[in-house]
Amino acid sequence: VEWNEETKSARATLNNKAVTFAIDDNEAEVDSQPVTMDVPARLINGKTMVPLRFLSERLGYTITWDEGTRTVVVE
Repeated sequence: VEWNEETKSARATLNNKAVTFAIDDNEAEVDSQPVTMDVPARLINGKTMVPLRFLSERLGYTITWDEGTRTVVVE
């Protein structure tokens, strides 16, 4: 993950996939293609928070929800 302080944006790369997003912006790029996020990334207490499902799925992971334990599983 690379942070650009000037643009308040981050770029996450994994296995030749790249996701770029900016704080408070619903528009992201996945492999240089525009994609809209349901909610934007935010800065909370100096840390970048990005929607887990959006980032994980775009990087090739599968997300499931275990209602019994109220747990997100990233595989």
